[in-house]
Amino acid sequence: MLHVRGERYLRLKFGLPAYKRASNREHAVLLKAVRQGDVDTAQSLVTQHLLDTGELLYRFLSESANPD
Repeated sequence: MLHVRGERYLRLKFGLPAYKRASNREHAVLLKAVRQGDVDTAQSLVTQHLLDTGELLYRFLSESANPD
């Protein structure tokens, strides 16, 4: 269900290549923390990643709704 709900946002991300690179780096660091069993770091990274992604989506959707 998460994949279905998140698909529209993934498409949006692919339209923002600069963010895609940053997102890929964040995912790599998160995966490293998970593989090392560093739960605290992984939790912190995923929380920050989701907050940053939400902010990016908010800005993008706000700008799209209010073009100057």
